[in-house]
Amino acid sequence: MFVGTPNWWGTMAPPVRTWVTNNKAALKGKVVCLFQTNGGGGMQRVGSDFAELLPESKVLPAGAFSGSRIKSSVKELEKFVDERVVVKQTEEAK
Repeated sequence: MFVGTPNWWGTMAPPVRTWVTNNKAALKGKVVCLFQTNGGGGMQRVGSDFAELLPESKVLPAGAFSGSRIKSSVKELEKFVDERVVVKQTEEAK
């Protein structure tokens, strides 16, 4: 599952934090990946704060994307997703 948030004052936006906290049980044992947009401040505490909220989930490395460049970052976004999503082929599909 991918979860996105803007970087608000160095951490995830409060509504996203609330959603993650309220859904912690459903995310337990799941693979979760955070991505965030920012105005130039980078990741700051967003990734570490997110991982702290989900100690019983497998949290993949987060991605940070500049909000002003997001429309021109298609290749960067595709690379981010491709590095984190693995499609397993079933025996029937082989």
